[in-house]
Amino acid sequence: MNPMPKCEALLRLFLRDDINGQIDPSLDLETLQIELNRLLSGYRIFKEHYAKHIDTKTDILSVRVSRIVRI
Repeated sequence: MNPMPKCEALLRLFLRDDINGQIDPSLDLETLQIELNRLLSGYRIFKEHYAKHIDTKTDILSVRVSRIVRI
């Protein structure tokens, strides 16, 4: 199982953003990618529970989350 199937493509996007000054140059981009993957994996696993907790539907929650996390 590959936990990060889009690893190279996302790393290229981070590198582009780094070059353009949109990411703090002191960040470890590979570790940033792993951490974002971990956060999003947790969201996917618990999405239904999170939606229930805040009394909303999963599709509405996904829209709200996508406004914050744009990968």
